[in-house]
Amino acid sequence: MSRWFVVLSLALGFALICLTSRMAVPAFAADEGDEVTTDETGGDTDETAETPATTETTEFTETAPATPFPTKASIRDLVEQGMTSDAELAYLEWASFWHDDDPTLIVPVLRGKLMNDFRQGNNAALIALAQAGDREAINVLSEQVLADGENWPPKDLIPAIQFIGRIGDGAALNVLRSVLYNEDAGVVNAAIEALGNIGDPRIAPELMKMFDDADPERSVVLARALAKLGKAKQVNARFEPQLQFPLPGVREKAALVLAAIGRSKGWPIVHHMLQTKEAPYYPLALVTLSALPTQESVAFVSSAMAGEEAEQLAALQSINVLPAEKIDAMLLTLMRDDARPASVRVLAIRMITARRLDRAAGELRTLATNPTEEDPVVKGEAMMALASFDLLKDYPVREVVRQRVISEEEPVARASRAVLLSYALKANMIASAKQKR
Repeated sequence: MSRWFVVLSLALGFALICLTSRMAVPAFAADEGDEVTTDETGGDTDETAETPATTETTEFTETAPATPFPTKASIRDLVEQGMTSDAELAYLEWASFWHDDDPTLIVPVLRGKLMNDFRQGNNAALIALAQAGDREAINVLSEQVLADGENWPPKDLIPAIQFIGRIGDGAALNVLRSVLYNEDAGVVNAAIEALGNIGDPRIAPELMKMFDDADPERSVVLARALAKLGKAKQVNARFEPQLQFPLPGVREKAALVLAAIGRSKGWPIVHHMLQTKEAPYYPLALVTLSALPTQESVAFVSSAMAGEEAEQLAALQSINVLPAEKIDAMLLTLMRDDARPASVRVLAIRMITARRLDRAAGELRTLATNPTEEDPVVKGEAMMALASFDLLKDYPVREVVRQRVISEEEPVARASRAVLLSYALKANMIASAKQKR
């Protein structure tokens, strides 16, 4: 009996040892299919360790957390952190999801984006921001032209000067005067024209002195500006006697100047230029026709619209001699014709905008968003025109414009930001006025 008791005790002890050893095996080594044995020290040995080449291991990769859907608060935080590109993309995602726009959010987002682009060397971004009606940007633009105009390339400086002239800000007189002696002829002529548009007669004596060494083109620009300043009589008194001068070029210059202020005294000379198309007086002579609205002027302007790029641009400056209905038809034709030079189409769009030709609004919208239109500058100009026709008050138009904000065509993307910002500034102004009532 005692013998069987001893045997039973040994069996139970052995089972207890096995159970304890099994429980001591690490969890990662106790996978199904692994053979576990005990070594001489009582530890467990994984036999599969002898053949590492056949051991299968599981790799774990960390998954990046999903980007949270943007909220108004998170978008404002991005703006405050200076992450303007991220803020813009977040706003576009928010607006697309909710099928809505928040003008109070558009302003800081797009203003921040355009100003950041300007700080990175994109002068056109600052001009676009000013064109949108941002007062701060207008002030910065004037300060930049005044302080750093010499360092701006003409392709940026000329549109900046033209914008300053269009808004007619009297405070810009000194700004424009600072670039009157720029080395680039186009910049100087743009400044003279802008000073004429502002209409401050205090600049007239300085402009009169510039006739002394002006070529025919600059002389015409000066004459047109001085006429706007009420100095046509002084110009006439200076140049009419020169029609009798025998020196080469003096009579021709005098005739062009007099025609530019509406004096027909030198018309025979100008008429000869128009018929012979003699350089360097043609196509410049076409520009002077705006002050001489005659049937002959109509014929010359109409004919030049079928000429070379320079002829078309000059003729557009005298398009006012055509009957009103023909002006509208001509401008629409030029805008639609994709075979025309881009510069001609852009000028036609600007004139359509200035005339507020409402029946062109739909075509401008189509042109601005047309994927088959190859010239991004033309599309960008059409996009800028949308704000002038108040088309962005309709959500479908804003939705299409928002899609163009991330366009790879830089003129289109920049113009899209500008018109959205213009819409937002106007909407905020209206809302503020309502609250004050």
